[in-house]
Amino acid sequence: MKKILLSTVSLMMLGVLADLERGMLILNQDPTEFQARMPAEKMTEEGAKEYFDLVNIGKNTHFFICPNAHTAYYDSKVWDTCYRTDPELETPSIPQVANTKLLMERGVDYVQIWIDRSRQKGISPWLSQRMNDVHHIGGRKTSNTSTFWLKHPEYRRVPGFDKKGGHPWEPAALDFQHKAVRDRALALAREMLGRWDVDGFECDWQRFPRHLSPEIEKRGDGAKYLTMYMREMRKLVDEFSAKRGKKILLGVRVASRMAMAKNLGTDAVAWAKEGLVDWVVSGAFFNTNDSGLECEEFRTALSAANPMVKFIVSFDRAGVMLDPYDFHLRGASRAQCAGFFERMYAEGVRDFYGFNFFRYNPGDQSMRFVQ
Repeated sequence: MKKILLSTVSLMMLGVLADLERGMLILNQDPTEFQARMPAEKMTEEGAKEYFDLVNIGKNTHFFICPNAHTAYYDSKVWDTCYRTDPELETPSIPQVANTKLLMERGVDYVQIWIDRSRQKGISPWLSQRMNDVHHIGGRKTSNTSTFWLKHPEYRRVPGFDKKGGHPWEPAALDFQHKAVRDRALALAREMLGRWDVDGFECDWQRFPRHLSPEIEKRGDGAKYLTMYMREMRKLVDEFSAKRGKKILLGVRVASRMAMAKNLGTDAVAWAKEGLVDWVVSGAFFNTNDSGLECEEFRTALSAANPMVKFIVSFDRAGVMLDPYDFHLRGASRAQCAGFFERMYAEGVRDFYGFNFFRYNPGDQSMRFVQ
């Protein structure tokens, strides 16, 4: 009986069945998928609605909208936009940059469109902020390298590190021990919350996971810096809750294993105990998907710290390596996704979160993250 149940759950999580016991099913929208995968003529209000309907064809309960990477994918007043021009930098001719610019020129607020569409369909809209995205950072591409990063080499995890966009990326990430770095991130969060009325806000500490210098990581005392940030975020979310006249939830996405999350400075258990977070999403990073997540340990610790905090498991569909000795990735197959969901369901997890589930491919319906 148990074997039948688990197999059924696997199919359910992949969109085949829909009537079994279920909790939340959260879809995190990549900040560039709409702009990169749909043509320029679709950069309209109707195109934004079409994209939303294509990727929310099932019973997703939450839609997390991420409008930033290392720069903003909207007309931000506090961060550089991905399409800014700078005579010292190369302006990339990649679709997500050109199409984001088109959307802004046409006055299409795609984030607001998706928030409205979510509510029309009974889906809860959230904002998700990538806290330290480092895709091709330093590559002198305006979409990937901010003025702040260029002007402050001392604020990088390894001060002065510059690989001009090549691997490794993470030494060039911003270091949150510096107040200026924390203030920069907080400014974007304030702008996003002020601009869009949502049900919740997520700080995605897993995109990418390193936020402190190697020296601080070795000492193991970096949590104090990120806790400073989360205290400010809690104040900010509570401020906007009061303004909106409703409770806005605050979530975080951290490493899959509790000890690793703490070592990286993202001490979710301490945050829960202090009442700084409402949700904790436990997720592996990119090519390190972990089918042996220590769910019970993490969940038990969170429950003891604050029983009101919800524990959720995420899966990064992009993170399956073709060759462990080479950096070539492919998306997880249907069977690999099913195996992960089976394992987590067997361990008592009922709330799931999909990351890097690139869905806009009208010719391939097999990997839609639906229930």
